Amino acid sequence: MAQVPLEWIALVIGNSRLHWAWGTGAEVQQGWHTSHLVPEAIARLVSQDFDFTSIDEACPNGAKRFKDRDLYIASVVPAQTAQWVTYCPRATCFTLADLPLKDGYPTLGIDRALAVCGAVARYHRPALVIDAGTALTVTGVDGEFRFIGGAILPGVRLQFQSLSLHTADLPLVTLDSVEDVRYPPRWATQTEDAILSGVLHMLTAGVRDFIQDWGDRYPNTTLVLTGGDRRLIWIGLASVDPALANRVQARDTAVMEGMAMAIAQRLSC
Repeated sequence: MAQVPLEWIALVIGNSRLHWAWGTGAEVQQGWHTSHLVPEAIARLVSQDFDFTSIDEACPNGAKRFKDRDLYIASVVPAQTAQWVTYCPRATCFTLADLPLKDGYPTLGIDRALAVCGAVARYHRPALVIDAGTALTVTGVDGEFRFIGGAILPGVRLQFQSLSLHTADLPLVTLDSVEDVRYPPRWATQTEDAILSGVLHMLTAGVRDFIQDWGDRYPNTTLVLTGGDRRLIWIGLASVDPALANRVQARDTAVMEGMAMAIAQRLSC
């Protein structure tokens, strides 16, 4: 009789949100997001077997799915990590040492490492991952899990916030619905449109340049675009280079696919 893959629940603690997934073996079955939680909400969620209705943020699969399950955590927010470990005795935290990554550096974000290692493990070739989150990061790894390098810059919304906070007259541009955003014209004639143009066109140009340089080095590569603002960046790429955009896999689960790989390896030991 074939062995049934073990089920798991995972949490990636990001700068702005908590990213959740449940899966079996090395496969992510479903992912979702919640806001950061205060200690009282963490304790309540754990005590109620991860019934997400207890925090008024519903899990797509409903409640009570995760009774008696270990929680696997990767985090870039140490203060949040400490709270989860305190209130969840069955929590296991992953670090860079748990991944097959070679030649990384100690302060490399675990989320970046997970996403790119997951892509290499899945497709067995070099991978470049662009994560359009609070920070926009670019991370490249070759087909042997050797870290080649990358870059970090403020993400879309952080750039909007910075312009508003550190200038006297520029307004705060907000994106109420990423799905409905129309990519702005390059040559704007109003202030808000000029901010949209500057941030989005510059980010798109930078991402395109990194992808092209990586492709020159590693022609047979996987290109992944993830993070909460991935659609904005993809729309930009599609507007200036449709052929390149068609090569980019834009998906929400890239980091969790790396978590699934790491969890499956842990469970098989």
